[in-house]
Amino acid sequence: MVADKGKIAVLGGSGDIGRVVCAELARLGPYRLVIAGRNRGPAEALAATLPGETEVRRFDVSTESGDAFRDCALIVNCTGPSWRTGPLAAAMALHAGAHLVDVGGYSLLMGELAGRGSELEAAGRSFVLSAGWMPGLSEVFVRHALERAEDAHGPADSVVLYCGARDTWSLTSAEDMVWHVFSELRFGWFERGVWRDRPVWASCGAVTLPALPDARQQVTWMYNAPSRPLAEERHDLSLRVGLVLVGPRCRFALAFSKLFLSRRRKAAAAMLHGAIRRDAERRGPMGILHAEVRSRSGRTFRLTLAEARNHWITGLSAAHAAHAVMQGLARPGVHYLGEAVPARAFMESLAACGVACTEDAA
Repeated sequence: MVADKGKIAVLGGSGDIGRVVCAELARLGPYRLVIAGRNRGPAEALAATLPGETEVRRFDVSTESGDAFRDCALIVNCTGPSWRTGPLAAAMALHAGAHLVDVGGYSLLMGELAGRGSELEAAGRSFVLSAGWMPGLSEVFVRHALERAEDAHGPADSVVLYCGARDTWSLTSAEDMVWHVFSELRFGWFERGVWRDRPVWASCGAVTLPALPDARQQVTWMYNAPSRPLAEERHDLSLRVGLVLVGPRCRFALAFSKLFLSRRRKAAAAMLHGAIRRDAERRGPMGILHAEVRSRSGRTFRLTLAEARNHWITGLSAAHAAHAVMQGLARPGVHYLGEAVPARAFMESLAACGVACTEDAA
């Protein structure tokens, strides 16, 4: 079977994120979309609302054969939990000779695909991982902030990114968060291209972010694998990533899980899922990216993106990553979103959809 160069399969296409991906790709096209999921009903209902040529396929990532999407040029994975489904979706894309965009993927999938990067690059195929909101757009955003800051003030000395989102996330999203807690939870930051571990008590503090309704936030400086490429590219910079918008219930659930539930990860995910939901219901959904770039001249550039529609912007980011791949604008090989797409052009494409940033070049 020969792949259709305009056909895109969206795995989990009728879910909260997948629906946004399908709708935005239908607008960006023309593409021929394959909405793939375990239940035909929701997928068919979505297909009826979309313009253009759309197909529905019943599909389960855990049982489907590698031949399922040999007719597609690109596979977008919106299924979860990502630590489990990402490798399966990647195997399908490899077998099909297709490109891949994964909303998740994270460092687990990057590690599994590391040996295939040169092969995929030589074939002109792009595998874009962590192509959602955070991580994903967060890494594009910080590169964009750095570019804007250096345009305004010259060479940068340090970059700080505050990021976080609270919402009524799915249980599979909570399972991915639990995976991070037990697999790569580290405290500290990158100093001139080198990761520096710090004790947890030295990695926490308070910050005021005026763009938030609850402006006073607790921040925790943490390891974020998709930030590593920028830190390694720019040995002249100090780079910190601080997690905010984590309420007291979530902090307790994370600490309790880390200490007592290492062998009961489903219980940890259920506990964290409930805590996240209660915090979001009490305080309202919100997401924020706020970058502060300090130049060598001592001036500071600030860029902020505050967005309450977390599912929408997650799907939007993935759809525009897929569009960049289909248009030949993404780097071939295996990359996180931040290093796969040109930051300025990507942010401009989202701005045309209503994603608004505010800047202060003080």
